[in-house]
Amino acid sequence: MRIPLVISTLVARAVGTASRRSGKGGGTTLPGRVLNALNPAGMARLAARLEQGSAIISATNGKTTTAAMTAAILASRFRLAGNPAGANLSSGISTALLYTRGADLGLFEVDEAALPQVTEALKPRVLCLGNLFRDQLGGPLPHAADARYCSACGAAYSYELAYVGHLGKYSCPGCGFERMRPNIWAEEIELAGLTGSTFRLRLPERTVTVKLGLPGVYNIYNALAAATVGYALGARAEEIVSGLESTQAAFGRSERIAIGEQKLLLLLIKNPTGANEVVRTLVADGTPKTLVIALNDEIADGQDTSWIWDVDFEPLLGGLERLIASGGRAAELALRFKYAGFPEDRIEVVPSPAEALDRGLELTDEKGELIVCPTYTAMLELQDVLVARGHADPYWQRAARAREESGEARKPR
Repeated sequence: MRIPLVISTLVARAVGTASRRSGKGGGTTLPGRVLNALNPAGMARLAARLEQGSAIISATNGKTTTAAMTAAILASRFRLAGNPAGANLSSGISTALLYTRGADLGLFEVDEAALPQVTEALKPRVLCLGNLFRDQLGGPLPHAADARYCSACGAAYSYELAYVGHLGKYSCPGCGFERMRPNIWAEEIELAGLTGSTFRLRLPERTVTVKLGLPGVYNIYNALAAATVGYALGARAEEIVSGLESTQAAFGRSERIAIGEQKLLLLLIKNPTGANEVVRTLVADGTPKTLVIALNDEIADGQDTSWIWDVDFEPLLGGLERLIASGGRAAELALRFKYAGFPEDRIEVVPSPAEALDRGLELTDEKGELIVCPTYTAMLELQDVLVARGHADPYWQRAARAREESGEARKPR
């Protein structure tokens, strides 16, 4: 028996309200799961109501940040619906659509595993597929080079330049296949450590300067993806620059949180490529004396944590004085640093993220900044601790602010 859409949406919203009031979470996914169960076509039918259609952003690393950048670019042009809290499976997309009011364009980040199903339902105007790294590609590949072989003939690629993981300027000596010349790219890049970067953005008609407030080469890749989506949807160069320069750190991604006179910088790590980019950024800014790394092996993290052995932690060792290994797999992380040659007496194993945070702050100057690199669920644990202590708002409140700042359900100028 097919349940009418109006009834299934009412039930799903009621479940969401009850979930939020209970304080047990699930508000970003549970309503969508209920809708999908009651009316499998519900997501598609709700998406069809968006007059300007939808755009999808998917990647292994960077989709949350890229979506935030794109939302900022498009905020003055469209009334946006989206999922800025990062609930990027079909349940999260359905939940976002359930609570859409007055929007005309959907902008959704989508997990790679859910991409076929969500794409079929939304039939997007624009699909941005970014990097695909280790947690989505199989094969015993060394270090962070996930795609070393030609997709046409199987020969090893020859690289003139390598930027992030296997991304760069490459060609195949076997068949001549090579990286296509992009229509939009960045040049004259100047990195400013953990504070951001400046680069020239080449668009088809114009070249503009962008001052990005997010660190690392990987965020320049995110900015290029966002600029491309914005351009494809009609954004002017001025809108692209303004959107990129106004974007703040997404939830847990290069996010700074004040704790009294100290600061906490959260740098999410999920796989070898992303972790290597974080390491490279830290070293370029001056390796911190104290570093907390929290490694979990929950489903959302990936239960195989052997990827840490493919991360090049070694560049940190010259300036690092104390490592605090935390999370459910803290012991394995400590072992990885021991094998890297870091003195065992300078490694502290503190499995509890809350206690690791306290220990890290204890070792940090009174007005200094503690850097914490957590995997996904460890980041959520830390966020819960910060909320409970009054240092941060609950993520759904931050998501609501993100929607307002990005222009969701807001009239374009």
